[in-house]
Amino acid sequence: MTENIYTPSRLNNEVKIILENNYSGLWLTGEISGYKLHSGNAYFKIKDAHAQVNAVMWKSTADVLKFAPQDGAQVNIFGRLSAYPKRGDYQIVVSRMEPSGEGELYKQFELLKTKLSEEGIFDAEHKRPLPKVISKVGIITSKDGAALHDILAVFKKSAANFETIIYPVQVQGEKAKFEIAEAIEHLNADYPDIDVLLIGRGGGSIEDLWAFNEEIVVRAIYNSKIVAISCVGHETDNTLADFAADHRAPTPTYAAEMVAQINESVQIKLDGAYKTLLYEISRKTEFLSQKLNIFARALKKPHLIYENKLTYVDDLSRRMLSAINNLCKLQEIKLENKANALNMVSPLNVLKRGYSIASFNGAVVKSKSRLKKADIIEIIFSDGKVSAEVK
Repeated sequence: MTENIYTPSRLNNEVKIILENNYSGLWLTGEISGYKLHSGNAYFKIKDAHAQVNAVMWKSTADVLKFAPQDGAQVNIFGRLSAYPKRGDYQIVVSRMEPSGEGELYKQFELLKTKLSEEGIFDAEHKRPLPKVISKVGIITSKDGAALHDILAVFKKSAANFETIIYPVQVQGEKAKFEIAEAIEHLNADYPDIDVLLIGRGGGSIEDLWAFNEEIVVRAIYNSKIVAISCVGHETDNTLADFAADHRAPTPTYAAEMVAQINESVQIKLDGAYKTLLYEISRKTEFLSQKLNIFARALKKPHLIYENKLTYVDDLSRRMLSAINNLCKLQEIKLENKANALNMVSPLNVLKRGYSIASFNGAVVKSKSRLKKADIIEIIFSDGKVSAEVK
C-alpha cells in the first residue's frame, strides 16, 4: 500500500522522465513574451491567445541565431520538454528557433505608432524642455510597485527640495489605461503648479507594459500642459508613451535622477552666489571699518578735520575771484571796441573835421529846395550852433 503513496519529489521526478521520454523533440509555434538574457542563456515564454509555455535556450543555441528575438515576435521553435523537480515546473529546451511572422501585439503597436506619428503626436517640435527650477513633482505609477520606491529613494538621497504629489494607478490590466489617462488629466486640472510629471512603471513583458501603448494614454500625455517624463520599464523597453512624452527616461530611477539634478544644480549655483555675497559683504565691511578708524583718529584732533576743508575753500575763493576779474576785463575790452566802432560812424566825429549840419524845424536839411526866403535855420558846428536867416 505504501508504495502507491507519492511524495512531491517522487512525483516530479517521474513526470520529468515521462516528459523527456515522450516529448524528446517537437515543434511549437507561438508568440515570444518576457524575453530575457542571463549569462548568454535566453529565458522566455511561448504563448497563444489562451495559454503559455516556459522556454529556455542555452547560450550555445542563442549565439548562432540569425535574427534577434524580441517580445511580440511570432516564432517556430523546436526542442524537448524537461521538468525541474524542485519546483514542479516544466519547460521546453529550445535547440532551434525560426521567425514565423510578427506577433499580434507587435502588429498593433506598429499600426498605432504609424497612425499617431502621421498626426504629429511624436514630433520633436512639441517637446518642451525641463523647467530650470522644480518645486513640485507629480508621480503616476503603482503604489505597490518598485518604481515608486526607486523614485522616492533617489529624492530622499538627493539635495533637491520639492513637494511630491503621488497619484496611484494600476499599471497593468484592463483598467490600467483608463486610470493612467485619468491621472494625467486630473493632475493637470487640479494641480497646475506641478512642474513635471513622472509617468511609468518597472520593466516587464510586452503584455505587462501594454497599458503605456494604449491610444488613450498616449493622447493624454501629448495633451498634458505639465512637462511629462515617460519612465516605463528598463532601458531596452520602448512604448508609445515614450515617444509622446516631452522626455524619456530608460528607468524610473533615471527619471528621478534627471529631476533631482536640476534642483541640485540650482542649489550649487545658489551656494556659490551666497559665498560670493558673504565675501563682498566682508570686504565692504572691512573697507568701511578702516574709514571709520581714520575718522575716529581724526576726532581726537578736530582741527585736522576742518583745516583741509578751509584750505580747499580758500583755494576755491581765489580761483573764483580770479575768474571774475578776468571776465570783467574781457567785457571791458569788448565794450571799448564797440564804442570805438560807433565813434567812427558818429556825426560828431564828422563835424570835428570841419563840416557843419543845417536843420530846419528839427529836421536835417538835405536839399536847398526845402528852404525859402526868411526861413530861420540852425547850423550845428563841432563846438556849438548858430541861427541864420535864408536870404
